[in-house]
Amino acid sequence: MTDLIRKTIQSDRIVIWEEVARDGAQAETLLTGAQRIKIAQAQGSLFGNHGPEHLIFAAGYPALCQEEFNIICQVADEVENCSLATHGRVIRSDVDLGIKTMKRAKHGRVSFALPVSEKHCQIMLHKTQRETLAQSIEIARYALDNADGMPIDVAFGVSSRVDPAFLAEAATALADEGVATIKICDSTGELFPLEIHQLFKKILELVPSHVIIGAHLHNDYGLALANTLETARLGVRMLASSWLGLGERVGLAATEQVLFALANNPEGMSARMGISSPFWQIPPDLKQITTIAQEVSRFLDIPLKMTDPVISTSMNHIATGAYFNNPMEFKPFDPEVVLDVPSKLVLSHLSNHSIISTIANELGYSLDRDGISKALKWVKKEAYQQGKSTVSRSSFKTFLEKTQQA
Repeated sequence: MTDLIRKTIQSDRIVIWEEVARDGAQAETLLTGAQRIKIAQAQGSLFGNHGPEHLIFAAGYPALCQEEFNIICQVADEVENCSLATHGRVIRSDVDLGIKTMKRAKHGRVSFALPVSEKHCQIMLHKTQRETLAQSIEIARYALDNADGMPIDVAFGVSSRVDPAFLAEAATALADEGVATIKICDSTGELFPLEIHQLFKKILELVPSHVIIGAHLHNDYGLALANTLETARLGVRMLASSWLGLGERVGLAATEQVLFALANNPEGMSARMGISSPFWQIPPDLKQITTIAQEVSRFLDIPLKMTDPVISTSMNHIATGAYFNNPMEFKPFDPEVVLDVPSKLVLSHLSNHSIISTIANELGYSLDRDGISKALKWVKKEAYQQGKSTVSRSSFKTFLEKTQQA
């Protein structure tokens, strides 16, 4: 059985490990089976026919309860346009459940996580670091013996507090057994970009070429995106992320931001990141990103904000004269061209004569210079009286009607 994910990574292309349904659940969210299916299928479609090569959708944690197990089976039965994975602990029963669900999937994989720091090994398994590694090798052998060729992946929890030489040794030992990929996790989100650089650079220097290293980095200091991009710059090609940045505590790098950073303007990648190799079989369709993010927002009742990068609710809004008169001088890209988000002209206390005239025309009123000045004065006064920056077009239309009648 060909492991499409390893093949993609070995060809120096990116794989996204999507965590909205698994790590995202630790943000106190719960996606139904139908919702997981819809998100996975939509995200897979970003990559055209290459979804199974570029996307691992973490379907869930089957050992959680019978309901979760049933949902994962539902996802496995329905989703074919991306790879699917389960998560579990470093114990046989979790592996068994993962295999049972993923054998139903067209492109299934099973993942288990293990603590790697001395303290977390004691807390979680009551074992030493070395004893935990020995257990993980035993479980990896068991999984590979029972998975009938299905890829097995492993995640190293709280790697930020472990000697990179041990991480490299453990990753190599597991890869030698046949484990497909090993994710290095900054589970506490405590590392800064320079520290991430040093950690991953050392690991990549120490492991042989057959060891596939991935990155799973939390966002506690707001650095998950920067850290994730730094690992990509170093050569890591499997990157964990989550829609809207959802995940344990403050989450992971947001999928929409990772995709946008690595797919928009590929010609500039060399200057921005020192990378010239193409990341994708075909570039992901960035025009679908906003729709998927809005769907996740609606499913989980998590409102999008105007300050959310890439998926901002005010993306491509024009409310000031400077923006209106010079639309591309104040933004890094054209949202309509890149993301299929049309521009929207907004009345506000920052409007100028040009905006007032244009919106009045759109509402069917042609104003002379004096009329524009009076309308502008009214808009600004209205904004301050209501204590809200924007003024609705319906209110403005009512003002214009009254002005015309007078």
